[in-house]
Amino acid sequence: MNGNSLPHTLCRPSTSCEFRIWREKLRWARHTGAALTLMSLAACATGTEFLAARKSQPTDRKARDYRGSAILQLAPGQASLDVGSGTNIHQRTDAVRARIAVEGVNENGIGGGVSISGFGSDDNLLDTATSVTTSVTGVDLFPHVTLLPDATQVRTPIRIGPELVSHSLDLGSGSASEIDFISIGFAAEIEPQWTIASTDEVAFSIYGRARAGAGYVAISAATRDFSSTATNIEGEVGIRFQTARFVASLGFMVQETSYDESDVSSFSIVEATDIGFRGLFLSAGIQW
Repeated sequence: MNGNSLPHTLCRPSTSCEFRIWREKLRWARHTGAALTLMSLAACATGTEFLAARKSQPTDRKARDYRGSAILQLAPGQASLDVGSGTNIHQRTDAVRARIAVEGVNENGIGGGVSISGFGSDDNLLDTATSVTTSVTGVDLFPHVTLLPDATQVRTPIRIGPELVSHSLDLGSGSASEIDFISIGFAAEIEPQWTIASTDEVAFSIYGRARAGAGYVAISAATRDFSSTATNIEGEVGIRFQTARFVASLGFMVQETSYDESDVSSFSIVEATDIGFRGLFLSAGIQW
């Protein structure tokens, strides 16, 4: 076969056979070239489709690509107590607040979640001449429906649902040393988030969260019960860092509940009372 790679069944060496060998070589080359050409065309078509698909994809992630999150927030700050009608009680004391929020939406931007928060103050809520411990604690529960409009630069979830707010005042000794407020109503919340810098891996944003609600209040004192109404506001503003699975935020938050003056019960009332918290916060969690 003179070192050629053609099959041995073609012929034995001779002048006429050499002509046929060259003819078979040309046919081999022609078929091989045609096959290589088809393979090249197929590769080019596949590459073109891939580049076209890559080009058609947006360079920035859509806001609703992040459809769920679970976040823990911690905030050292101050609790406040303000009582109306000339009582001259306007007190501030150190406190710590924690909040857990879990939320998820489907591909249509509809879902739900729940937010649970609570705070507790130290034992120096009221300035007294004696060493009486006075404090305030608060709990907030907000299960909600979430609506997430489609957006690329500003992510703005809208949350609506029932709200339960509870505060407990420990005012030391006496017949009215403990007063509990429980408010049940409805609230609405929005949380716009503006992306200021982003890559395929990370994003930095500024955001704000604002909630407003109102409800019916049951007040329990040491010797009798009262009823009233209340409004509750809560908000925060901060900066946010995100990766594909991790989110962290830093900022300032405030929460304020205003209890209206109660109805009359056994010739007694509970004065209009404002209880609040404010402080710096740090939050971290996961998202998907």
